[in-house]
Formats: sequence, C-alpha cells, structure tokens
Amino acid sequence: VRADNKTRQYGVSVTPTYSFSGVSSPQVTGAPVVTSTQATNTGTAVGSYPISISMGTLSAPLYDIVLQTGSLTITKIQQSAPSINLSPLPVFKVGTSTSISVSGGQGSYELEYSSDGGINWSTRSSPFTPSAVDQNYKLRARYIGNDNYSSTEYTIKNTPITDQQLTYN
Repeated sequence: VRADNKTRQYGVSVTPTYSFSGVSSPQVTGAPVVTSTQATNTGTAVGSYPISISMGTLSAPLYDIVLQTGSLTITKIQQSAPSINLSPLPVFKVGTSTSISVSGGQGSYELEYSSDGGINWSTRSSPFTPSAVDQNYKLRARYIGNDNYSSTEYTIKNTPITDQQLTYN
C-alpha cells in the first residue's frame, strides 16, 4: 500500500490519498492512515515533503502488507505575469540610459538584473546603463517578500548600434 505522490501550488491544499497494488479489494478491510501536514497547510513553502502512511485499521490476513511513503511537491504560484517595460526600444546602446519599469501582474515586484546569465542577481532601479557591447542581460520582476510566487524573466542582448535614424513600426 502506498501513499500517492501529490503536486500542488503554494496556497492550495490537497488531500493525501493511497493506492493498493497486488491485492484485490474484497480481501482487504479497513483503511490505512495517510498524513502530511504540508498537504493541507496552505502557507507551507515551495519544496518537497514526505507523505506518511501507517496501518490504521487496514487488515489483509492473506497478505504481507508493505507500506510506502509518498511525496508532496509544492510549486510556485503561476500568476498573471508582470511586464518589464524598456524605453527606448528596441535595443540597449552602450553608455545610454534605458528606463526600465514593471507593470501588471499581482502584488509588488522588485526589478533585478544579471549580466552573467542569471547566476548572480542585483536589484536595479531605473535607469539602467549597459556597460558592454554584445553582452546578454537578464531582467526579472520578482514578487517582493515571497519566493513562492513565480517571477517574469527576459533576456536582452546589448547590440551595437550607430547614431543613425531608427524607425519603429
């Protein structure tokens, strides 16, 4: 008898369940007890947690019962994504400031940037001035105060441009 694996989003509860294998229903009476405090606690952080199982009132005289624990995976809330707005568009220009803002989404967001592919992140207030040509920058809007919410991330390439007239459609 095994506790079923479950996946849920942060802020949502789920009921632990169990399954049988190798035994037919008429030969089993009672039920095991399946527990996971994290399954019903909507404030439990994103991560993986055990789902426990015990004999409870389960009885199957013709079988040796083996109990297997399960796993609960709590995922980040996938919410309406904020937009990261850049001005001027469509490219960064070395030494020229670009205004960055966040709009939409739910709650308050902090703007962060990375110039090393997303390994290290720094908080960034507008304006942002790129420092190197042909470098990829990652920008993300991260929900303030709770890492259980998803963030929006963009990769922007700092492309060399000249001072020629740019036309936008």
